[in-house]
Amino acid sequence: MTGLLLTTPRSWLRRALRPGAPSPLAGRTVLVTGASSGIGEATAHAAAARGATVLLVARRADALADVARAVRAAGG
Repeated sequence: MTGLLLTTPRSWLRRALRPGAPSPLAGRTVLVTGASSGIGEATAHAAAARGATVLLVARRADALADVARAVRAAGG
């Protein structure tokens, strides 16, 4: 999965020098605000895909529940 998460020059260099190394997010807890849609939802999915425990916060509880189900299914 590609996206804006962890695409700094430093992260590119780290991945190039240590291929197969775990993500810096693996095993960490990430709080995502605005997680019910848009950039927040995409960030939640990207963090979960990289092994983080994701905490979701948003104003729309119904949409947040749908995102939470999808993130849990992806392992976050």
